[in-house]
Formats: sequence, structure tokens, C-alpha cells
Amino acid sequence: MSTLSTITAHLISIRQALVAHPVFTRGTGVAVDDPGYTREAEKLERMSDKLDILIRNVRNHQHLLSAQEQGLWNVPRERRFGAAAAISQQQAEAQRLMQAAANLRKLLDEMMRRNGLVSDADIADKVGEFIKQWHERAHSAQHAGHAGSHPGGPAYLPPGHFQATPEAATIAVYAALRALAYFLKKKKGRAA
Repeated sequence: MSTLSTITAHLISIRQALVAHPVFTRGTGVAVDDPGYTREAEKLERMSDKLDILIRNVRNHQHLLSAQEQGLWNVPRERRFGAAAAISQQQAEAQRLMQAAANLRKLLDEMMRRNGLVSDADIADKVGEFIKQWHERAHSAQHAGHAGSHPGGPAYLPPGHFQATPEAATIAVYAALRALAYFLKKKKGRAA
């Protein structure tokens, strides 16, 4: 029984650490380029590894109890009832611990998923910035007489410099918005 009580204590400490974790309180993770992202991800990974070990230990204990239950026929008849009751009680406790560990696993997996996500507001800001950049580049290339607009000009343009018509920019923005709508719809479908 001491094994089960030790596992219970570890599960409680993992649950407390998950509830105190910034991803749980904020609801989303920080940006991937933020220095805190790596630290938060590492904490979640360590908790995940520890939880996997605890689940393995509970399963091992369940297998041990199953073997003890099968060996009850070797116990003298007068002591068999007490031994069977003790094993049954431990099996019920192990099953309860396995359910608690499974619930923690679901919570931890959801937090790990949310840690890598960017909020919808961040996505909208990036799409707006992308649209603005495309619009400015398309119009500046059309009006500035960029090197690529001359037939004899160089075919290669440095990174970040390109020539596009406003129509091409509009098509690219439309494609980006359709892709965003597709991914948001897909995300909403997974959440349901």
C-alpha cells in the first residue's frame, strides 16, 4: 500500500505544478521566439516524463496484484478471505489512481498543445501586417520603376525585394486569408 500512497503523493504534486504553470493560468503559450517558451516547454516535458513513469508504476502494481490474486488458491482457506479482500481493496485503489493519472495526462497533453499555439488575436495581427506589406511592396514596385521592371534589368532581386502588381498582391492576400480560414475551421473542428 505504501507504493500506492507514494504514487498518490506524486500525482498530487504534478497536479499542483500543472495548475500553477503559466500555460494553465494564461490559457495559451508564449511566442516561440520568446525565451520563456523553452523554459515552459521543458517544464511540461519533465512533468510528462514523470507522469509516464508513475503510470508505468501503477500498471506494474496492477500486474503484481493480479498475480497475487491468481496465487490466492495457495493461501490456506482460513486466511484466503482476508487476503482476497486486501487485494481487492488495493486493486480498486490502483484503478482509481490510474483514472486520476489518465485525467492528468489529458490535462497535460492539452497544456502542451496550448503551449505551442498562438492566440487568434496574434494570428489576425500577423495577417494584417502581411497584407499591409504586400500592398506596400506591390504599389512601391509599380510606381518606383524597380530594376526588374526594365526589360534589360537584372533577373535576380535580393531577398525581400520583388516586383508584383497590385493584382498579384490581391491574389496572394486572398490565398493567405483562405488558408487562415481553413486552419481556423480545422482547429474548431478538433476542439468540438
